[in-house]
Parts: sequence; C-alpha cells; structure tokens
Amino acid sequence: MLSKSQVLTMNPHADLIELEDGSVYVHGIDWIEEKEYEKGEKIGEVKKGMATKAPRGAEIYQTKEKSPILIVQHNGISKRYLVAMGE
Repeated sequence: MLSKSQVLTMNPHADLIELEDGSVYVHGIDWIEEKEYEKGEKIGEVKKGMATKAPRGAEIYQTKEKSPILIVQHNGISKRYLVAMGE
C-alpha cells in the first residue's frame, strides 16, 4: 500500500483521502467508474487534513460488495476512491 507522500510524489494534484489507519485512497481511476457499486456502511467523515480535494464533512462509505473502493458523498455527489497500491 502506498503512503500519502508516495502518491503525491507521483501525482502532486492527486485527489486522495487518507483514513485514520494510514490507508490512502485515490479518485480518478477509470475502471472503478465503469462497475456498479452499492453504498454500504458509513465508516466516517472527512476531517481536516485527511483529503486533498474532498471537503470536510463529506461522508465516507464502504461498498456493499467486497472491494478496495470507498464511496465519498457530499451535497448529493458521489465519488469513488480506490486504495492506493504499489505496482
């Protein structure tokens, strides 16, 4: 798994969220937009310093399907984030 600094080194403009356990999730991966995922359990909200682009207070959900994807919602807009893995 990649750290926040590793992701930002590769892409300084990355749209990412870092959870309290240190895992980093990145938005903008094409294939996760093509699949259907259902919003599951809420696992938290974006807090100050957790995200590069998602606003504070945005709700973070796991998917009902077992996947490395989070769904983030704010003002009726949903975005999907994939866990940042090395190659």
